[in-house]
Amino acid sequence: MEFHDHTHASNFEKFVAVVEQTLKSWSRTGLDTIIAKGFQEQRHEQPAMVRVQASLQHRLPWRKEPYLLQLHLPTHHLARAAAEQHHSRRKPNVVGPT
Repeated sequence: MEFHDHTHASNFEKFVAVVEQTLKSWSRTGLDTIIAKGFQEQRHEQPAMVRVQASLQHRLPWRKEPYLLQLHLPTHHLARAAAEQHHSRRKPNVVGPT
């Protein structure tokens, strides 16, 4: 378990800690899991990319709006696997003797 003491941290240091926390969370989840979940949610669209975003709250003096940290991940290998699975479920047209 990590312990982060932000007692005397500046607002910028706290913001950097939030960015690091978000990236570690995505890393723990795993990129393959993130891609698969995003692809399943948009399967009918066959997305080429999955986008994950996090709204980063902060107290920086030069910006009032939260920053958005976005992660864009390609789904081409999942789209190909889904297409192959769809084709394998089809029943072949067998023409018998007439």
